[in-house]
Amino acid sequence: LGILVVYFLTRAWRWSFLVRAIEPMPTRVPVQVALAGFLWIILLPWRIGEFARPLLLAEKAPISASAVLGTVALERITDGLVICGLFFATLAAHRGAEIVELQALAASVSALFLGALVVILVMALLPRVAGAMARRLLRRIHGGLAERLGSIADGIADGLRALPSAKPLAGFCGVTALYWGINAGGMWIL
Repeated sequence: LGILVVYFLTRAWRWSFLVRAIEPMPTRVPVQVALAGFLWIILLPWRIGEFARPLLLAEKAPISASAVLGTVALERITDGLVICGLFFATLAAHRGAEIVELQALAASVSALFLGALVVILVMALLPRVAGAMARRLLRRIHGGLAERLGSIADGIADGLRALPSAKPLAGFCGVTALYWGINAGGMWIL
């Protein structure tokens, strides 16, 4: 239980680095929102609860939910890449036919996460490209929908502002290592 408390507090603190890169605020605000959001992640199926943090933070701070959604996407992609990396590091100690199939599957999943990382890096470096592309592609289908999705893409790109900034990104990466170390330690104890 103690490890889980530290685990969730560290996870919430990690997210605060990304959020505070968009809008300066006391660390306690995103940490409190993250802890409340984790409840929704646990309670709702298919990780629909991931949308709770952006919606809750948009109520507490002058920041759009779509911008916060970009930070959640970055966090999920980072965790996916870390899990894939840990899988391959662990798998290096094992051999066998079933392992080869697992490696191929894990390589496919890793490629998906790396592709998603490339997309958000492009969105971070060229923030208005995604929104413009969404508007251009969907305008012929439905103008209102094109504008709405373009605005969401613009907001998500705004939420990726932490990527080009060294200090928040370094804090996020450092606490990510701590977070996954706590996670691994908890599993080892279990």
